[in-house]
Amino acid sequence: RGASLSDTRARLFALGSYLLVRAPGVRFCYMADRCLEPPLPEWGVDLGEATEPVAQAEPGVAPSGAERHAYRRFFDRGEVWVNPEPLARERLEVGEAGFVLGLEAPSGQVGELAWKPVARGDWLVIEPQSAVILVRGAAAGGAPTLGGSSHESGR
Repeated sequence: RGASLSDTRARLFALGSYLLVRAPGVRFCYMADRCLEPPLPEWGVDLGEATEPVAQAEPGVAPSGAERHAYRRFFDRGEVWVNPEPLARERLEVGEAGFVLGLEAPSGQVGELAWKPVARGDWLVIEPQSAVILVRGAAAGGAPTLGGSSHESGR
């Protein structure tokens, strides 16, 4: 059994991990009871189509000088970064203004999406075993809207 609904880090890690490998025919289920339920709200984020065929390890070193371990994938309208490391944080510089997807989930509840605006040149921290999902731009200066999932699997 996977993480609880209120474990927002695990939920974003699961979604980010799926987005790294999203392709026709790929299915993903991280909580047995969620496989039969309607998708969680974050699964409706619309990043568009992937602009590269597979996720790639970001080459080079982190600002701290340590080897970088985060994986990334770019999409028409955003990008996904996943840090699988159990202890190490990763930092990345925002290349284009947008909004970072977050979740606010009171204990034991599904919660709501929370969008954090970011500007070009801002630095984001990817916590251990978590993900950053960045949606570029926004409609009329506001936070992104959900676009009815473009994923093969809504879970």
